[in-house]
Amino acid sequence: MRKFTPELKTLVLEGADRAARFNSIAGVDMVVTSYALPATDIDTLREIHFSTAVLDEAQHIKNPETQNAQAAAPFAQPIASC
Repeated sequence: MRKFTPELKTLVLEGADRAARFNSIAGVDMVVTSYALPATDIDTLREIHFSTAVLDEAQHIKNPETQNAQAAAPFAQPIASC
């Protein structure tokens, strides 16, 4: 991403120490994480407003009964078009 959008501030949420970086989310343009982590961190992430969510490789949330799909649901709002 840095190659194509060097002006964007990016935060990668991964690893056991990711909770220490939650307070940094408001100061960045983009947060990158895996599908598994929102299921683990859903209580904290629900409290944060994200203006846009890009869910790549949606096969990870195809089954709405899975924890990953349920955790991604608050971020996967319908796209409004004019």
